[in-house]
Amino acid sequence: MISDSLFIRDLSSQVVQSFTQVSRYSLHHGKKNDWLLISMNNAAKELVIVNLKSQTFSSIKNVSTYTYMQKHEAILVAAYQDSSDNSQTIVNYSIEGQKNTCIWKGEKANSIIIDRAEIKCAFIENINSKKKIK
Repeated sequence: MISDSLFIRDLSSQVVQSFTQVSRYSLHHGKKNDWLLISMNNAAKELVIVNLKSQTFSSIKNVSTYTYMQKHEAILVAAYQDSSDNSQTIVNYSIEGQKNTCIWKGEKANSIIIDRAEIKCAFIENINSKKKIK
């Protein structure tokens, strides 16, 4: 997987923050805050969550994929239980960190999508190389 560096520059103070081993990133506008989500290409497979307003950071380890939910300022995160990459959970992760709810456990999940109302999600589970829609 390609791994690059990401730089965040504050245009008013000229302060620069950098992240190495970045595979992708995305910017999301919430009700009160702007969020930068950074997928790291490191051994921990971290998803770094940056609150651009307060400049605070948090991270989730062993993340394979995620989907941002704007209405609820939350993320559906597919994460491996451990570094073995054998079993996953999909967690509804509050981006502010108040409440996290496990919504599924199984093998490898991908292609997570969410409806406009953010009430239902769909994803594909790969079981022994066979795809099964949940």
